[in-house]
Amino acid sequence: VLWTLQAYALGNPTVRIRVTHQHSTANELLFQTSGKYDDPLGVATSLFGPVATQGMIHLEDELFDLYCSTPTAGGGRSAADRQFCFCNGRPCTLPTLTKHLNGLYREHGIDRYPFLILCLHLDPSQIDVNVTPDKRTIFLQPEKLL
Repeated sequence: VLWTLQAYALGNPTVRIRVTHQHSTANELLFQTSGKYDDPLGVATSLFGPVATQGMIHLEDELFDLYCSTPTAGGGRSAADRQFCFCNGRPCTLPTLTKHLNGLYREHGIDRYPFLILCLHLDPSQIDVNVTPDKRTIFLQPEKLL
């Protein structure tokens, strides 16, 4: 559940999200974002701390925005737990693209996984979200271009 909340917060940085647990005596804050950011990097810094996002590079094109940790010694993650992909603000699973991005990261001699946020900006007619009931698996027409 936490990963899903983080994904929606990163994909929608201008939206405020607040999740609480009601106890009989008080409410416990479980998760919160301010909605005051213009891009996912600000949300990522808020969620994971400035050390996690320090030195992240930003590549942009008309089709995508990519935020990725720099491939340096000691950088990256031991697991692919902080790899977030979005298509038009919707969290999605893009195994082919993340596999290629992980491969590029490893070409620099880093045997770890990058912290990455990939935001695709595509025409809705180029996307098929009716692949699985949760709509996370999608087919992209321009996947080879990306």
